[in-house]
Amino acid sequence: MRKVLLASAAMLGAASGVVAPAFAQSSSTMQPAVAGPQALQGQVAAPYWAGASYNNQNNSLAQISTYQGNVVGLGFDSAPLPGTVVIHLHGRVEFDAVADYTVGNSLPGGTTISTSSAVGAAASAAGKALATLPAAKLNPVSFGSYMRLYPGVDGMATNGLRYGAQIELRENFPSSAADPYPSQNAALSPAGYRSAQTVFVNRAYIYISADNIGMLRVGQADGVIGLFDPCIFSGACWDAGMGVFQGDIQSVGPNGAQGLSGSYFVLAQNGNDYSNTKVVYMSPQIAGFEIAAQYAPSETNGLAACSTNLAVLTAATGAVGTATGCSATTSGNEPTRWYNQVGAGVRYQGVFGPVSVGAMGVYQHAAVANYYGATATTARPAVGKDLAGTYDPLSWYEVAAYGKLATAVGTFTGSLDYVGGAISSGSLTPRPTGGVAESGFQPGVMYQNGPITLGASGFLLTSQGLATLVGVSQRQENGVAFGGNYNIAPGLYAVAEYQYSIRHQGGYNFTLNAAGATVDARSNIYYVGLVMTW
Repeated sequence: MRKVLLASAAMLGAASGVVAPAFAQSSSTMQPAVAGPQALQGQVAAPYWAGASYNNQNNSLAQISTYQGNVVGLGFDSAPLPGTVVIHLHGRVEFDAVADYTVGNSLPGGTTISTSSAVGAAASAAGKALATLPAAKLNPVSFGSYMRLYPGVDGMATNGLRYGAQIELRENFPSSAADPYPSQNAALSPAGYRSAQTVFVNRAYIYISADNIGMLRVGQADGVIGLFDPCIFSGACWDAGMGVFQGDIQSVGPNGAQGLSGSYFVLAQNGNDYSNTKVVYMSPQIAGFEIAAQYAPSETNGLAACSTNLAVLTAATGAVGTATGCSATTSGNEPTRWYNQVGAGVRYQGVFGPVSVGAMGVYQHAAVANYYGATATTARPAVGKDLAGTYDPLSWYEVAAYGKLATAVGTFTGSLDYVGGAISSGSLTPRPTGGVAESGFQPGVMYQNGPITLGASGFLLTSQGLATLVGVSQRQENGVAFGGNYNIAPGLYAVAEYQYSIRHQGGYNFTLNAAGATVDARSNIYYVGLVMTW
């Protein structure tokens, strides 16, 4: 009977004209080859390995260098043999169920909005009576999901040179610029929302490295701070990359009402660090030490720079309130534009039996545009401190340390991160002249035992905040988060987290995102989710 079945299968295969390749797997028992999927279908049956990686071969110099503490993963892909390349396509899909309760979830009817605010000006332009705005309320419960793809390649020449490239593609969600309230989307149908979604490039870079020279990376990618801190020092590895002050769940609540600046001031794995095109060098690790440096000529990708000639730019910026939108300009009506970004840092990591330690320091500087400078035809208008005055060049630093202890009952990790200097608003924004220096602490703790990871982190941040309140008030932001994840199966994580944050600045209304009567932002966020990486 067995022979008949085998003969029948052979006849069917010949009749269809398709031959199924055999996927052989060697073993000590000499089992026969196992039939696999059609090669043209692009399917691979293999054990799960690592997970999504947006920084492939991060400092992969045949040395133990980067702490692999985050489930997203860096440098997990197999190193190619001499004369070969490894091509990979990683991915990530996430589902979030969020309950977000903030002071900005409701707005009483009859609220007065000043036309000096962006919201008030938009409402006025739309013909809405400013003193009689209708009541508004947001549903605190929301479901969200997104995808990310990480195609990349790693190669090794026969002389030992390592090289490769990485791309990160993310899902983008629709919003309506025509709506007078920018934080809200137009009332699209489910199919309309789907059709309005796009995919954008988040990272795209090439790297070249050698064991005795170091690694050079060029393109749209992480700078020194992102390479030094792949979720090591910020105390944010315990939630599978879903929240901890700067994750995707922050976008579901009202703009300004949440602690969005909480982890942004750390900048590692943050769009403000990796979104512009730069050149980064990272040295080999010697006795646990590494140094790195970076340079970027502008805030953006040079291919997006405006090609308009200087005469046209000068005429365009001659009018008050007109901006060029050109990333290459170094003067004009864009006083917060920065350029010639340079940075450098040093990092140490060591393992001493059950104890692992690390420390790093990074400094960064960038010039700022000359507001109505030498090429402009109009004098600076005195319409506010942020315009009549100037902004200071970016000049900030970060120092951080972590310690990890492996025990019979699990691994305990503690970290502390500090950012300070001439930077503002918890992001890579120049500080208005006369404003206070930014000062931000972020401590964190984490516990890991098998599939269970638990953690907590917090932040204390002082910055100038609104530029027109220089000399009047400064911004204070504090928050705490705790939760964890459970590794259900290879690549599959269940996550739960709670966050609380409060934001305050005298003379600022966080509900309306404008100067006015002081209204603090308080936010309570509860969420659970599922993450699948491959």
